[in-house]
Amino acid sequence: MLAILFAAGITYLILSNIILNASHAIPELGGDGGKNTFTYLYHSMYGKGYWFEGMNYPYGEHIVYTDGQPILSVLFASLHNVTAEQALTVLWLLIGCSYFLSFIFLYKILCRFKVSPFPAILFAGLIGLLSPQLPRLQGHYALSYTCIIPMLFYWTIQYHDSLKWRYPVYIFLTGAIMSFFHPYYAAMMLVWAGARKMAGHHVAHGVAACLAAGEADAAEEAHHLGHLGELDVVRLHVLAGGDVAPATRVG
Repeated sequence: MLAILFAAGITYLILSNIILNASHAIPELGGDGGKNTFTYLYHSMYGKGYWFEGMNYPYGEHIVYTDGQPILSVLFASLHNVTAEQALTVLWLLIGCSYFLSFIFLYKILCRFKVSPFPAILFAGLIGLLSPQLPRLQGHYALSYTCIIPMLFYWTIQYHDSLKWRYPVYIFLTGAIMSFFHPYYAAMMLVWAGARKMAGHHVAHGVAACLAAGEADAAEEAHHLGHLGELDVVRLHVLAGGDVAPATRVG
């Protein structure tokens, strides 16, 4: 409960100006910020399907290449009555939820590595504040969902520990959904999956090498013991005076 309250508090601290004015908050009007706000709102209010007609007249452009968050804008366009205020509110609430979830998953990761609860809460907040996705709020809103990497990290650890297939399913579904926010998430998922596969291969190869080395050592030890069994036999002749006669080698 304390971790949830802390995550909610720090999320509010970071995004308070946006959350309190979600229906008309636009952090950046120039450059990519202005363009990405325009494409998202224009398609949400006037678009149809995946083809964006608000630029590149008379040809238009695919909504994915305009950074218009198609999973939201295409859905809103199909409803035909979504206002700019409603579209902005949904956008900022989703981004706020992503910040909240990122702190929760960072806390769970730290607890998994035996960090005590109070330090885990504190450092989950500090790590979350160092996310390279925070500056994306200046214009690249589709890349501002900070919870994705902590979720991938946590579910990968859980799968490594338990081998339960629900965790790869979570990763796949998250990647599939987020790819419709921005295609960079698809690339991120592929890189993550490739890195996990390579790490698993190296671990398996290392285990096999250790087992092979252990078998070789055991064989060498058995061979050595076999030599011990072939030692020369020595007969001692004790004389009456207690002296020992010179040993005679047999075999």
